[in-house]
Amino acid sequence: MAQRSRSLIVLSANGREHELAFNRVRDYAETPGGIQADLRVSKVRPRVVPVPYGSRPSICPVRAWQVWKEAAGLTDPDGYAWRCLHNRWHTVLESGLQPESIGYVVTRAGERAGIEIRFTGHSPRCRLATSSRLKGHNQIVIAKQGGWAPTPRCSPATSKSSTSGRTTPCSACSRQGPHPHAQSRTVAPAVIMEGRRTT
Repeated sequence: MAQRSRSLIVLSANGREHELAFNRVRDYAETPGGIQADLRVSKVRPRVVPVPYGSRPSICPVRAWQVWKEAAGLTDPDGYAWRCLHNRWHTVLESGLQPESIGYVVTRAGERAGIEIRFTGHSPRCRLATSSRLKGHNQIVIAKQGGWAPTPRCSPATSKSSTSGRTTPCSACSRQGPHPHAQSRTVAPAVIMEGRRTT
C-alpha cells in the first residue's frame, strides 16, 4: 500500500524504527498546526515531537499520516499505527510492523523510486538533521526532535525540534527542495515521493 510507505518515509525523519513500531494510533494527536507524535519507547528517552504541516503536500508528514490513517481504517486508538499487510491481498491486518520491517518498507520505496544508493530507515533522520543545520538550528534543537543525546559524538549533523512547534527542524526539511548532496545517504524524501514509480 503506497500510503503506508509514503507516511512511514516522511514520519521516520522524527523517530527510529523501533520507536515507530511501538506507536499506536493515539500516539499521533492532531493539533491546529499539525500533529504531535508521542514516542514513548526510545533507546535514549521518551519524547513528544511536534510535526508541522509541510508547504509541499507531496511530502507533508501530516497529510501523509491522515491519508494512511483513513485508507487503512485506523479507528481503534489502541491499535498499531503501522500495520502489516496481507502478503497476497495487501489488506491491512491488525498486527503491527516489526522495527526491521519498517526499515525494509523504507528501503523498498527507495528502490522503487530508482535511487541508486541504499535508502534506509535512518536516511530521513539524517536528512532532517542536515536540513535543520543548514537552516541554522543548533545541535540542542536538532537533538530534541530526533531523540539524539545532545553531544557531537551522538548526533550526525545533528540534533532536533523546538518545543514551540513554530520553527522546528521538521519545517526546515519539509520546506526545502532536493538536498545539494543528494548522492549521499541523506536523500531528500521528495525524490521518492515524487518519483514516477511511486505515484
